[in-house]
Amino acid sequence: MVHLLVLAEDECIRLTCAEVLTRLGFAATAGGWPPRSEGGIPDAILLWEATEAAVSETRAAYGEVPLLVCTWRHREPWHESVGIVQLPFNAERVARIVERTLREVRKRPAQTSR
Repeated sequence: MVHLLVLAEDECIRLTCAEVLTRLGFAATAGGWPPRSEGGIPDAILLWEATEAAVSETRAAYGEVPLLVCTWRHREPWHESVGIVQLPFNAERVARIVERTLREVRKRPAQTSR
């Protein structure tokens, strides 16, 4: 089962989004804000209306975990390592994008450290 961490400044959004995604079959949990790698590393992270600073904070806390941002600003330029989920929120669309992103990550060759 995919562990999906939901991060948002608004606690209601975190909890609601995690609950909806759990009903779709994810092991979704609502994380604290600001991002801290408490409780292990998830398979993917869903950020709600994140700024570049929030993306950077999340990367600092969780490393290269696949990162998806739910945003109204989907037409703005985002770093290529960030997946974009267009708002308004649609749970099935989020699920498809998470699953597609994780499939693509798993296809990549493992990176070795030198």
